[in-house]
Amino acid sequence: MLGHGLRQALRVADLGLVRRFYAHRDNPKQTMKPDSSFKLYRGVRLPGFEYPLVLVTRDVHNHQFACSEYHIIVPSRAEVESSRLSVRQDLDELPQALISLDGIVAMQVEAAHAWIESYMSQSIEQSERIHFFLQRQSELHEIDQRELVTFRLRGRLQPQFDHIRRTSRSSSLREFLRQVADLPTLDVTDEHPIPLHNIT
Repeated sequence: MLGHGLRQALRVADLGLVRRFYAHRDNPKQTMKPDSSFKLYRGVRLPGFEYPLVLVTRDVHNHQFACSEYHIIVPSRAEVESSRLSVRQDLDELPQALISLDGIVAMQVEAAHAWIESYMSQSIEQSERIHFFLQRQSELHEIDQRELVTFRLRGRLQPQFDHIRRTSRSSSLREFLRQVADLPTLDVTDEHPIPLHNIT
């Protein structure tokens, strides 16, 4: 059964589609404008005290082509797991095109989630798997995009970021990663806290 908050969110989304449908009916010459955005998700801790990162894009390139990508980064893996799904149709046919595009973005989030679950099942001991899945440890949680800056400042994951920037069709993601690459790295040293009684 859907919770009240989720039902309310679905009603709001449905109303938005209805408004856009009637706006299109009254102004049939309007076209979908190019648009690009992405979201950053983090999974719960994997073995080895690392967290998977998932970038999911939503891009309208023109009125006949849109796509959504996911890029999964597991810090201990040099490879980036990526996928792209495309919509090739007249995107001015609202609300059908918006439903298709938003549905594909949701499919990409689910596909990334499934990949992480598969990766976890292969990476952890059998005795730990039940605990992870019963606790829904593989869920993805949206986090601030600026979290990527932290990795750059510490000199981490730059090869993975460079790979995504070269291969992604998302203009917003490529531009964000370009700006991240221009940031300096900091000389960060992990030190144990100094006991209070040693402070004079």
